[in-house]
Parts: sequence; C-alpha cells; structure tokens
Amino acid sequence: MNSLRFFATGLVCALLCTLAPHGAKADQLLRWSTITEGSITVTGNTLGLSKAEDENAPGILDSIGTFITVNTASADGDYPGGTTSSWRDNSSSAVLDLDIDKGDVLRAELIWGGSWGYGGEDVSAHLGSAVRIAFEDGSSISVSPDSTVDWDDFTLNESSPNISTGVKYYIRSADVTDFISNHGEGEYTVSGVPATQSDLIDSLNTAGWTLVVAYSNTELPARNMAIFLGSEWVDEDVNKDFTVAGFCTPTSGAITGTAVISALEGDGGRDGDRVQILSPQTAQYVSLSTPNNPVNNFFASQINDIHGELDTRGTFGNVNHTPSGTQVSGGRQGWDITGVSLSSAQNHLGVNQTQSTLRATSTSDSYMVTTVAMAIDINAPRFDLEDAAGVDHDVTYKGDQITYTIRLANIGNADADHVVLFAPLAPGLSLEDVAVIRSSGTTHPSLTAQDLEDGVSLGTIGYDATVTVEIVANVDAIPTSPSPALFEFQPEWEYDYISCAGEDAIDTVAFANEVIVVAPRIEITATAVPAVLTRGGSGIIRVNVNNTGEAHAEDVTLSVELPTGLDYINGSTELNGQSVADNGGMPFRNDRAVNSPGSSSGTVEAGEGAVVEIGVEVPLTADDTVTVVVVVDPDGDGPLPEVTVEVDVDINGSDAACGNAIVESSEACDDGNLAINDGCDMSCHVEEGWECNGSPSVCEIVDTPDPVTCGDGIIGEGEMCDDANERSNDGCSYLCQVEDGYTCTGEPSVCDNDRDDDGLTDDEEAIHETDPDDPDTDGDGILDGTEVYGDNPTDPTDPDSDDDGLCDGPATVSSPETGTICVEGEDMDADGRVDDTETDPNDWDTDDGGVDDGTEVGRGTDPLDPSDDFPAEDAYRVTGGEQCGCTATDASPFSGAAGLWILGMLWLAGRARRTRREAQK
Repeated sequence: MNSLRFFATGLVCALLCTLAPHGAKADQLLRWSTITEGSITVTGNTLGLSKAEDENAPGILDSIGTFITVNTASADGDYPGGTTSSWRDNSSSAVLDLDIDKGDVLRAELIWGGSWGYGGEDVSAHLGSAVRIAFEDGSSISVSPDSTVDWDDFTLNESSPNISTGVKYYIRSADVTDFISNHGEGEYTVSGVPATQSDLIDSLNTAGWTLVVAYSNTELPARNMAIFLGSEWVDEDVNKDFTVAGFCTPTSGAITGTAVISALEGDGGRDGDRVQILSPQTAQYVSLSTPNNPVNNFFASQINDIHGELDTRGTFGNVNHTPSGTQVSGGRQGWDITGVSLSSAQNHLGVNQTQSTLRATSTSDSYMVTTVAMAIDINAPRFDLEDAAGVDHDVTYKGDQITYTIRLANIGNADADHVVLFAPLAPGLSLEDVAVIRSSGTTHPSLTAQDLEDGVSLGTIGYDATVTVEIVANVDAIPTSPSPALFEFQPEWEYDYISCAGEDAIDTVAFANEVIVVAPRIEITATAVPAVLTRGGSGIIRVNVNNTGEAHAEDVTLSVELPTGLDYINGSTELNGQSVADNGGMPFRNDRAVNSPGSSSGTVEAGEGAVVEIGVEVPLTADDTVTVVVVVDPDGDGPLPEVTVEVDVDINGSDAACGNAIVESSEACDDGNLAINDGCDMSCHVEEGWECNGSPSVCEIVDTPDPVTCGDGIIGEGEMCDDANERSNDGCSYLCQVEDGYTCTGEPSVCDNDRDDDGLTDDEEAIHETDPDDPDTDGDGILDGTEVYGDNPTDPTDPDSDDDGLCDGPATVSSPETGTICVEGEDMDADGRVDDTETDPNDWDTDDGGVDDGTEVGRGTDPLDPSDDFPAEDAYRVTGGEQCGCTATDASPFSGAAGLWILGMLWLAGRARRTRREAQK
C-alpha cells in the first residue's frame, strides 16, 4: 500500500498538554503525537443500560443498572437478553471506519474505564486487570494497562459537593496499533472492563470503552495529530482547560481540523455541560456542537461517529436517550464518544496559530473527560498525487517508445526543499531523453538510467508551483516468460520542509500512483502427432499460437510450410476444432488470420491461444527427418517482426512401410498403395466388409457393411468404436476402428489419448519422456501436464528441478538407492505458479540472498527474505582479515529432534542430487 511517511528529525513539534488552573498537577497525559498527512477517527460503546429506581430493572435514571454483553443468551433480571450482572462477563461491540486506501494506521489507542466503588461494590483491586479486544473474524488479544503510566493519577477518589459518596471513577489505556493495523475497519468487541452496577445507586454507575485511531492518508492535508488522556472531574460551575501546543497552522487560506472527545457519566436528562474552544481570531471561547451534541448538553450518553452523528451500529445501538433530554427505558447510559469538525470559518482555528485550548465546563451536570484527540492543519507542502504519474500510451511492443510524465504539483502552503526524484525504469527499457519543465523554461539534463534510479535533484518546489518531468524510454525487449509482459513505473520523491520558524526540517517521502504499460507476447509451439510419424502413415502437425502477454494481439497471421516428405490431406485443417476450407490447397500455405476461441479473426486475447491442426500423409520416400517451418506475424502490417519456428519431425519406416506391397510386422494388409475404400486403407488396416490375403495383398468384398452403422453412435458388429461421426484423427476412424494411441469407451464412443489424466496426451508423454500410466512421473506432487504447461514450467521427470533440496511440489521423494532426493516443497498448491508465499522451483535461491532455499528452510530462515540469509550475529561468517571461529548457542535453528530431522533430510537430498548428477555425467 502506498503511503506518505514523515520522519521528524528529533521531536516533531511535540504536543504539550497543560492544565489551566495554575499549581494543579498535570492530569492530562500525552499518549502519542506526530505530523503527517492524515486524520483521526473514533469508535466505542458503553457497557451498561439505564435503570429503574432502587431495583435491577430497566428505567430512565442516570446510572447503569446492568452490564451489556454480546452473549444474547444471558439476561440480568428484568433486562433483555444481552445483559449480565458480572463485570467479568461484560462486553459490547462497535464498528470502526477507516479511510486508509492510501495510508496506514499510525496509532490506535484503546481507553476503557468506569465507576469503581459504589453501592457496596468495589472493583478497585481489579483496575490493573487486562481487558480483551476482538475483531469480527474471531481473533482477539488480551490488553493490559500501559505499564509505563502512573495510573494513580487516573483513578479518582475525591470529594464533591454534589456527590455525598465521593468521586470514584477511573480510566486505563493501551497501545493496540498492531492489532488494529492487521485487521483494519470492521466490528470490534471489548470485554471484561471492571466497573460497578449496584441496584441501589441511581445516578453514578458507569462503564465503557473508546478506540481512537490516527492514520495517514496521502490525499489529506499535513496535520499535527495528538492523542491524550484526561482525568479531570468537571463538577457543576467548574471550568477545565486542555491546551495543545507546539504546532504552526498555515499562514493563509482555510484551515480545518478534527477533535475527538470522550467522557464518562454524562447524562441525557441533565444539561448545562459544554465544550468550548478558544478562538485565536476573537480571543473568546466558542462553544462546540455537532448534529448530536447540542451546545448546552454536549455530554448526554451519546455514542457518535467521527462526524458527530449518532452511531447505531454497535451493541444496543437502537436504544438511545436523546440529547434534548428525552430518556428511554434501558437506554445506553453513562458513556459519550463524538467527533467534532474544527475550522477557521467557524472561528475555531486561525492562521499562524501555535496552540489551541479546549474547555470543558458545566452548570448542572458532572462528568469526567477521558480522552481528547486532535488533528489540525499545519503549515506544510502538499503534493497532488492523484494521477501524478502518467504515460502517453498503455500498450506497447518491442521497438516502441513510451513517454512517462511526472507532475510534481505543490498544492500546499509551504515550500518543499531539497526535492530528489527517484524514477527507475523497468528491465527491458532504456533511457532516450529527460525533460524538466518549470515555469522558467525547459531543460534536458544529461542523465542516465542509473541516475533515475539513484535520484535526480530538483531543488525547491515552492507552494503553488509545479515541476513536470518527462522521461522518454525505448522498449528494447518485452519481458520473457514466465514474467508478466508489462512495465511497471512508480516514481517517488524525497523532500523536507520547515513548518514553524526556528524548528528543525521535517523529512518526507511522497509516492506517485503506479503506471503500468502492457504488451502482447506471441509464443509458438509446433509438434507432430504422433511425435514420430511412419512412412506410409499419416499424422497431424499441431501449431499453438499463444498470447502469453497482458494485452490482446490483433491482426495475427500464421503460415505453415510443409516440406517434401509430408503431403497435405485435403480437407483436414482445423482452427480451434473447427474445419477450415482448403480454397485450392492447404489453408495456411500463405499468411492467414488466426484467433483465440470466440474472438474476431486475427485477434488472440491475452492469456489465450489459437490451435491449428493440419493432417499430413508421409510418403514412402520421406527422409528420416523433415522440417516444418511455422511463421507467425504478431500484428499483420504493424511494426513487429515475424516469429519463425522450425520444427524437426522424425520419420520412422524401419519396421513397416504401408504402401510398399509387403505385409510387415504391424500391418494387416499392404496392397501397394495408400488409397482408401479398396479393402486396405492408408494405414494398412483391413477395411470393414473386406478380406485381404497375400503380399502384396489382394482384397475382396466379403460383406457389404451397413452404410448407416458406422457413425450412428452404436457399436455394431465389426466396429471397435462409434463416436457418432465419420471423421478420422479423432480417436475413432471413419471405419469405426480405434486409432493408434487412443482409448475409446461407451456409446457414442468417447476417445481419449490421455489415459492417466495428467494433462498430457500419450503422444506428448512420449515427447517429454514421462510415464503415460503415471500422472506424476517424478513423484513431486505436481501433475505432469501442470509441470509442462503451467505458468512456471518445471521438469516432469525431475522432482527437484533447481537442485535446492526442496521438491518442486508438496511431496517428499526418495529412492531405495539414494535415499531422500528432496523434501517438501516449493509449489505447495501444485498449480504451476509461484504464489507470493512460495519459493520458485526453477530458482535455487528465490530471494537472491546467497543461500539456497533448502538450506534456508532447514535452518529456519525465510527463503523469501534475502536480509536473513547471513545474519549479522552469525558466528560462522568470516570477513576479511578474520580467522575462523565457531560458537554454539541454544538459539540454533537446528536444535531438537525437528531440527535434526530437517538437517538429515537436507543432507540426504544433497547426496541424492550429487548421485543423480554423477549418473547423468
């Protein structure tokens, strides 16, 4: 995921939290702060429902009388399902929304708390207990209060003129960034929060949790963000101030921000509680409000989203008091969460502002502000990254030129200094020219492709300024299989800036959008079927025109030159299984359009291919080897060169030559010709209804066959098969005889020449020297056909194609002679592709770290990560000037029985590889 990362040199404009009352202890705690492009969001829920007076039942009083639980089978007294009297069983859910398509989670802070000692219930001994947070997929972690914080400052036990039993509330928090980052947006559940819910307390019990998340997003302005905790009890006629300092807002223009505020024990039926912000424009406090936080009853037991709207998606989300003072029986009670939009237009913020103060106050309600988070625009450059990189065309070919355009437009309000552009070209491209376009003119610096990779200095790009870089690249070669036929391009640039005068510069990296240019890639294979033809016999020349590229190919044509020694069988040509008319001769003797199935003429779709089959006869005079010349033009009259493949076809005539008037080993007859319908067919088989004798054979009709028998789908007398047609070369001949290399079953007959169902025909098995009766000849767990025709082809006769000790597939292979040959495995799902979590069976060192994959697996390092191939602490490495010295530690990856087994397997596999290679030599 692309993101904009900021790295402050030193402490980045630290946010300082101070109390307004001088001399009081600092009960606000800064938990986290940064400067980055992004914002904050919030979710959470209460853990209790409002109660009736002095009883365990739903009511409208300002205290929870039961805990919420996500276990709907649990019911506490007269409360509905989903309630419990035990804090250990309490739990509630809420939905987190995140806008991080172009960013990351930077900080996630979980805050929980409640009342700890009312109505004879006292949970003070458990305030350090861990709670649990779970995601909607069932994964969860235990979360303990941060051990670095003195939580006594956040455990209230003080007197109040309005509470005879005293103020007894607490909050705790912890960093849960990793858990939230790994799961993202969705439903979260927090459980096991210590709190009280006494039946006899009608206005004090409460419990809940809040999750504040700060995130980066390159499409948002740079902001000073901070999350801090509060533990101030705001009593009637009291003001409590929260000051955030150490930032600089822009010098001009509209300024925006967001505040997140959470509190406990705010009541819907008691107004007078307000949150205000000190206006830098008027020096007066301005009251804040949202759609669900009115000015004069800001904290009213409302669970809102980041926009200040009521969030009904959490547990008991449809049972809510109203901030206007209407109480509902058994409503969500005692916990407030909301987001507040800040802006200079509403006098909340101003230009050149360096601090902001929030004030919590009340005239009749009492509450405790538990959490405040803020994200405020700062003085910073900002680059427009939407389509910052572009290209003049997105489909290319060898010999083409493509022009990349990079637009560095600073739409922020500060200069970007020391800008360095990185724009490496993909393999297969070479640099032709670079143009740097500024308002002052265009320059063509003398640069190399290596310069683009190492970085090109562009100096300062002022705010409201744009620098455009154009890179012209030559397409020297299309990436070869199995690599994708495309070129990826994603520029990035480093820069720094100063937000506040006198502060250190902030270092920044910006990533433009990725640009991909694709290309078609035509590859040809041609084979004879069967692999070895016989003099006097017949066969097929099969041509596969495959587009292994990423774009469709147009105007693709094919021509096939049959040599002397192969005679075309009239009417035998097929394209994708459909007959092609001869039009006076073999259709592909000259250039003719081909297409993938279902495509228009001349079009071969990406990832698909055209299959052409041409029937041939082999004359008795054919040489032992003849050459078929196949020519494909990938784009007709376009600029791409033709692709030519020459295929040598072996001719076998030593045992039997049909048509030489001599009945030999495999022949039933031989009448001295290759004609059909004369009793002895072109394969020297006796035709149905005939009898042939002698050498040369003399054939006579003995039984006139029923003309409707062969081809009717019913196997009649004298028929070996009947596939409901009268064509040959499909397994069942026009005389309903099984053709060589096929097996036919059923009525109508279904003929198959892949008897082990491994994806290779029996003829192809002969070509690749695989076993036609064994779908996995080398026993590595991958079908022979997948090894030959997969996206990443491997040797179907060698279980360890790259000799790294790991089998190509998921199996372990051994032999009685050499023991273990290789252990599982590289292509673990046996699909013929290298997936992200798999090593490459054709590359002994997938991560190019210098250690083969088998050794890395054996010693417990990651074969996909080159950084751990030679750990810095490896006592076995020797550098220049050192002498060998070995140390043993308990941390050896080969310790224990499992490690010894792995070492043994790898040693046996290595010995087997050496034995096999020596035998091949």
